[in-house]
Amino acid sequence: MNLKVLSLLLIFSLPPVILAQDEKINEPGRQILALINSLGADKFELREEAQSELIEMGAGQYDLIIGKCLESHIKLKDPEIRFRLKNILRSLVIKREFRQKGFVGISMQPNRAPLKIGNEVFLPIEIISVMPDLPAEKGGVNAGDLILKVDAKTCNEKFQTAEIVKYISAMKPGTVITFLLQSNGEQVTKEIIIAERPVMPNEPTIEEQQDEFFRNWLKSNLKKAGK
Repeated sequence: MNLKVLSLLLIFSLPPVILAQDEKINEPGRQILALINSLGADKFELREEAQSELIEMGAGQYDLIIGKCLESHIKLKDPEIRFRLKNILRSLVIKREFRQKGFVGISMQPNRAPLKIGNEVFLPIEIISVMPDLPAEKGGVNAGDLILKVDAKTCNEKFQTAEIVKYISAMKPGTVITFLLQSNGEQVTKEIIIAERPVMPNEPTIEEQQDEFFRNWLKSNLKKAGK
């Protein structure tokens, strides 16, 4: 059914739960709120269609749909509407904002012997293993290489293994990073394309990671929207 037709149908056929609260709402806003009202409609088909329409609209009007859904989730008490609002929010938020951690496929350990090269002093990180068929190996990194820099970040007391993991994890898959390495006594530069971190044994599944991400997002954003 056409979105405009469905929205007009809902405006005139459903109880004005939200619409009556503000007569100054513009036409797009009225259509969105009518669809939100219809999430609690008697007919299952109407509820399903409205949910799909809101998700589809969210692809092009993300901030508007997110804002209206959060606002309605706070104001409305109907459990069916609130359940469907959470489904809409989760679908939009996960697609737009969730991403797996960046990954290159190396194991590291600190090398506490300072290394002076020219005027620079490094506290290098030793690469102890390189996972096959992952970005580091594809980029020419080898076990035994010493990391001197990651992009512009020099390995020193403030930038060690934990900081490197955090830096890479925050990277979007597909991003290119540069390692400055000491390899076989020579300085070499390697460009590595970040990949998504695979799920390791005994770690949460991707769906579990998404669930946790959305729970934290919803808690934070409901709090902001309620102020």
